[in-house]
Amino acid sequence: FALSRFFESAYGMPLVHTEADYSIPSRLGDVIRLDLEVDKVGTRSFQYKVSIYGDNNKLRATVRMTHALIDMKTRKACTIPDELLEVLKRSGALS
Repeated sequence: FALSRFFESAYGMPLVHTEADYSIPSRLGDVIRLDLEVDKVGTRSFQYKVSIYGDNNKLRATVRMTHALIDMKTRKACTIPDELLEVLKRSGALS
């Protein structure tokens, strides 16, 4: 199952919650590194964390985003499809 096929399917993943903590400001032209990891997976939503580091490897910010899964026909929340869970397992995000 290719993740790109998932986005062409009958499912949507609206962003339902975001939070961010900033510890060091960034300026235009700064070199940053983004680390992405899946934090939590529920039955109808999942949360991932983006850690933002500067060129000195100091943590500048942490952003958490939660996406719900919806059926595009009904526009209602639905259970995360097995295909997406398999992609998360293969990526190491789930055990």
